[in-house]
Amino acid sequence: MIIQCKSCQKKFLVSENAIPKEGMEVQCGVCSSTWFQKPEIKKKSKPKSKKITQEKIETASDGKIETASDGKKYKFLGKQWALILASGKSGRLAKSDIAKELDEKIGRSIDPSMENMSVNAPEDEKDQGIGFLTSVFIILIGAITAIGVLETFKNELIVYWPELEFYLEYVYETLMNIRTILRDLFYSY
Repeated sequence: MIIQCKSCQKKFLVSENAIPKEGMEVQCGVCSSTWFQKPEIKKKSKPKSKKITQEKIETASDGKIETASDGKKYKFLGKQWALILASGKSGRLAKSDIAKELDEKIGRSIDPSMENMSVNAPEDEKDQGIGFLTSVFIILIGAITAIGVLETFKNELIVYWPELEFYLEYVYETLMNIRTILRDLFYSY
């Protein structure tokens, strides 16, 4: 329990059974003022049971609610039927035979091209783009290609840019060092 000094308003954390039922005199550790502290009496409240009536379920949902032949209630979510849980939320998607039954019950027509689609198919497949490893692989292939082109036309490029020879030798030496390091790592384990 938390007690608070009446003088300086400093709060202290005290165990529940440190203060007896009749209370006791306590002293502030900051300003040294004293006061009489009684323990906090907590009222035990019973947890309220959550009873959800059918009216609450029907008003809480935006979709149509129908009862299927299996005796369960289902809610239409725009494209699919979902089981209504006791909490009023949507649960698992309805099986295809139950969904067809409910569609016929409300008079909803089914597009023949959509009939063979899986219930678990994603509604909107978003383009995820390329992943990290794919982008690293593309950069690596691009670098190898660029080095290959530079090596192929090395003599022609040095005529126009003489300082390029130093940079190319530096790149080749670095690549050979990386190759040696990787080979040593591979063979050492």
